[in-house]
Amino acid sequence: MDARGWPCVEHLHDRGLSPKGLTFKEPYGPDDEKTIIDRTRVRELAALNAERHKDLFAHLLSAGV
Repeated sequence: MDARGWPCVEHLHDRGLSPKGLTFKEPYGPDDEKTIIDRTRVRELAALNAERHKDLFAHLLSAGV
């Protein structure tokens, strides 16, 4: 972790979960309020992206990237 991450870690330790002290286990929205991630929609978008970019992914895998 670089120096930019330490303030978040310190905030998390001192004050607990919040937008400024996060662990990536608790999602927060742009309004700094806790939010719920629509995991079904995330999976749908990931599948769409995989289909749209399958040629790119194949190229990257063949290039060893």
